[in-house]
Amino acid sequence: MAKKKLFSRFGRKNKRIDDVVNSAKNFQFIKDIPGLSSDKVGGLTEKLRRLFRGMQKRCQDPEQKQQLKRKAALLITALFFCGSLYGLVKITGIGKISRELVSRIEYFHIKEIKIEGYHVATEQEIKRASGVGYTTSMLTLDEQEVARRIADMGWIEQAEVKTRFPDKLLITVKEYQPTALIALGDEKVRDLYYISSKGMPFSKIKPGDGLDYPVVTGLGSIEEIESAEELKKDIFTFLKQVGRNDPRLPIQSISEIHVNEEHQLVVYLVDHSFPIYMGKGDMYQKYWDLLRVLGVLYKKHQDDFEKVASIKMDYYGDKALVSLKD
Repeated sequence: MAKKKLFSRFGRKNKRIDDVVNSAKNFQFIKDIPGLSSDKVGGLTEKLRRLFRGMQKRCQDPEQKQQLKRKAALLITALFFCGSLYGLVKITGIGKISRELVSRIEYFHIKEIKIEGYHVATEQEIKRASGVGYTTSMLTLDEQEVARRIADMGWIEQAEVKTRFPDKLLITVKEYQPTALIALGDEKVRDLYYISSKGMPFSKIKPGDGLDYPVVTGLGSIEEIESAEELKKDIFTFLKQVGRNDPRLPIQSISEIHVNEEHQLVVYLVDHSFPIYMGKGDMYQKYWDLLRVLGVLYKKHQDDFEKVASIKMDYYGDKALVSLKD
């Protein structure tokens, strides 16, 4: 009779399941106790509730719907009381045991992992970084933690993890787009890294990687870039503008972007050996001024290009100076 009343209380209305979920979230016995917090219990019960509601919507048979409601109520209630028992006796390990029991339910073990958005990183590398396997339970999976582990990979800028109950996992990644290389290290040992459009290194160059990018030189470490906000902004702004690939200054025409001791940028072109002194700050305007200078040289002074000794975009205020060889 008691069992029938339990079914009646929790099986006929989804609102009753909501009550159990809310009770699990607020239950004082398990609050702030290591191993099984009220948030974890509430999270598990919330996942179960969403799962069974989705199954109910796809189910056409009224009798099967009623059975699903009963199963949901029983499973959520069992989980709730496992956590309550742990909080009541306050014995170390019982919360972990209840979590372990839930994670052993094979019906909720991941059976399909779908990964989207990768081009450079491989599917196996992303799976390995995620730490998720085919024995991982959907009920105990922490999507944010999995996404964080994947985002720590060199080529991955962002990662999003979504669960599709009862046994599917969708991972969507966004990879960095390299715009340049950067040489870091001392005079004896220098390593090349890819640098993003935001001016930050993200992955060390390995044998076989593409090298057809401008190279940023003059810096010793990643920490030096991170601690110099103005320098980072200058590099980011200049790379963003040359990424427009204006025919007067396409990104393929740039060989090197050197950072001197004063953190000023000096640009070198592939086809010409003279330096272009960009200075510090106001890089957006200096880029457009440089395009005009190069446009004039290409159109009216093509023969004088070999005579150019340097171009100074920070000569005086907003003026540029083209120096010629003697």
